[in-house]
Amino acid sequence: MKELTMKTYLLPLKFLLTALLFASAINAQIILNSDRKPVLGDSFTTKYMDTTGVNEGASGSNITWDFSNVTATGEQWTAQYVNPSEAPGDSLFPDADVAVNYDGLSYSFYDTESNTVHSLGMAYEDFSIVYFNTEKISEYPFTFNSTFLDNFQAQYELGEGLIVHNIGITQFTGDAFGNIILPDGSNHAALRVKIFRQTADTIFVAGIPLSTTEVKSTTYEWYTNESKFPVFGISYLEINVNGNITTDKKVDYNTETPTAVKDEPKQVVSGFELLQNYPNPFNPSTKISWHTSVGSHQTLKIYNILGTEVATLVDEYKPAGSYEVAFDASKLSSGVYLYRLQSGGNIITKKMTLIK
Repeated sequence: MKELTMKTYLLPLKFLLTALLFASAINAQIILNSDRKPVLGDSFTTKYMDTTGVNEGASGSNITWDFSNVTATGEQWTAQYVNPSEAPGDSLFPDADVAVNYDGLSYSFYDTESNTVHSLGMAYEDFSIVYFNTEKISEYPFTFNSTFLDNFQAQYELGEGLIVHNIGITQFTGDAFGNIILPDGSNHAALRVKIFRQTADTIFVAGIPLSTTEVKSTTYEWYTNESKFPVFGISYLEINVNGNITTDKKVDYNTETPTAVKDEPKQVVSGFELLQNYPNPFNPSTKISWHTSVGSHQTLKIYNILGTEVATLVDEYKPAGSYEVAFDASKLSSGVYLYRLQSGGNIITKKMTLIK
C-alpha cells in the first residue's frame, strides 16, 4: 500500500468516505438470488452501443471494466414482462407464469416457479416455437465460479410443408467479479456471467433435410446490486449455414424500469394492415405489401430468427395508402426471417422463409 501524503490527510472527509466505499465495492462479490427472477410489470430498455474497440476484458477476481467511453448508436428496444394471457400463442405454454415482449417483435415464455427460470419457447405473430425439452436460463443462488449446463429441443412448422428441428446447449458461468464503470460514468460492484449457447436448426421437407443453420454465441453480462437485470452486455455470434459462416458482435447497455411502473398507452393507428410476403418461401427476392388509412412515419425492418436486424426497407413519413416494396435477400443465408412494420404505436410482425 502506498504511503499517505500530507495532501491526502488534508482531503475532505467526504472524499475519504467515497474512496473507502469505492474500494469496498470493488472487492464485494455479487450473489444473484431468486429475487432476481422476472415478475409481471418488470421492464428494461436496451441501447445498442458502438462496438468499436470494446471487448470483455479479463476474467477472474477484482477486475475493473471501464466502459465509460462507449457511445450509443441511437437504436434501442424495450422488454416488458406481461401476463402470458396477453401474448399470442399463450395456450401453447400452460406452465408459463410470465412472458416478455421484445418491443413488439416476439414474446418469450418463462416458468419461474422454482429456484430456476426455464424458457418454454417463443411466439411470433403467426407461428410459435415450443420447447419439448425446456431451456434453463437462470439458477439461484448464482455467483463467482458458479456454473450450470443445460440442453433443449424444439420442433415447429413454417408452413408449406416445412418442418424445423431445433436442438441446443447452453452453459452459464460466473467467470469474473470486480468493478464496472458504465457509459454514464457510474461505478458499481459487478458480477460477470459468461453464457455460451449453441443451436442447430434443420429444415425438413417431406422428411428430407434441406438445410441446417448452426449458431454459436458467447455473451458476457454484467450484474450489479442496483439492478435486477444485467446492466451491460457484449455478445459474439457465429452463424453457419451449410458451411457459409458469418459473424456479428453486439454491445448492449440496459436501463431498468421499476416493477409496477407502466408505460402510457400507445396510440394505435386504425386501418393498418401488413400482408403476407409473396412469394413465400422465396429465393432470393420477395415483395412485401401493406395498407394504412392514416399518414404517419413508418419503418419496415427485416430481422433474423435471433432478433438481429439485417435490413431496413422503409424509414420515412408516408401518407395514407397502399404500398409495396421488394426485398432482395441474395446476400443472406437460408432460414426464417421476420419483417416488422411500425407506424406510431402500431406494430405488426410476420415471418417469411428464404430457401436457397
